[in-house]
Amino acid sequence: MLEFEAVPGKIASLISQQLEIPTIGIGAGVGTDGQILLCYDPLGVFTDFKPKFTKRYAKLTEVAVGGISEYVKEVKAGTFPDDDHTYGVDEAELEKSATMVEHRKQV
Repeated sequence: MLEFEAVPGKIASLISQQLEIPTIGIGAGVGTDGQILLCYDPLGVFTDFKPKFTKRYAKLTEVAVGGISEYVKEVKAGTFPDDDHTYGVDEAELEKSATMVEHRKQV
C-alpha cells in the first residue's frame, strides 16, 4: 500500500494508475484507490484549522464542549458518579475488604 498525503490529485492519479498495490489518498484527489480522513475533521471537532482536503459533515465541537462542561460541573458538585453509575458490593464482601485493608495497615 502507498499513501499520498497532500499530493496534487493529478500526480497521485498518474502514479496510482501505474501501481498494482492499493493507494490511499489524504487530500490527493479521487484518483487513488481509497480515502482517509481523521474522524475529527469530517465531524467538525476542531474549528481553528481546517486542511484543504477536509470536508466537514457535522459540527460536533459545540456538542462535545457542552457534554464535557456538564461532566466537569457534576464531578465538581459530587453528583457524578451516582449510585446508578457505580458498581455496588454486598455487605459481606465489603466487610471482608475492610478487614483486609485494616490487616494491611498493621503489617
